[in-house]
Amino acid sequence: MVVLFGTCLILTFSRGGWLGYIMALVFMVYLSKDYRFLLPSVILVITFFCFTALSNRMLFIFEAGGDARRFSYWHAACLMIKENPFLGKGLGTFMDYFPRYKSLNTSYAHNCFLQIWAESGIFSILSFLSFLILLFRNSIKSFYNNRDYVILGFLGGAFGFLSHAFFENHLYSLQLSVLFWLWIAILSAGTVLNKESSNEDRG
Repeated sequence: MVVLFGTCLILTFSRGGWLGYIMALVFMVYLSKDYRFLLPSVILVITFFCFTALSNRMLFIFEAGGDARRFSYWHAACLMIKENPFLGKGLGTFMDYFPRYKSLNTSYAHNCFLQIWAESGIFSILSFLSFLILLFRNSIKSFYNNRDYVILGFLGGAFGFLSHAFFENHLYSLQLSVLFWLWIAILSAGTVLNKESSNEDRG
């Protein structure tokens, strides 16, 4: 399964996906202190050096246009935030306002966090971030108390997803947002079940 999924990941040629994967593994190593999780990252890096197409794709970041115009999209989002920081421009209006700031065609900010803030204001983004912080805090505590590696896996996956969402529009894709919230629901349920199990053991 690791080989199959790793091959699929590599063949996407998605730099954000590669980054999210590496961030998830680093996060899991940091929590568990189990350095075996780094092995897939080492294999991934070696693979980049073995295939010219992959290494060129990665090095494209440092070439002109390598940001795929994301910096322009982010700049427009920041301008929208500056004009309406508290309530935003309105849900689903990013693509309508974008041409006022940049002479480019786009539908999304290619950064879920900036787009949430630009469209619905600071209270929305703070609520979302507060929810994530609370969820991660409880789940990390659950992992430390029970050493439940299933919880760790879901934590790493959620962290990797959110890392990739910093460069893409995952939360604005119906299929991916459903996957994310299902993932979060399973993580929350696992955390609650571990807590109840720990309370029963103490009792």
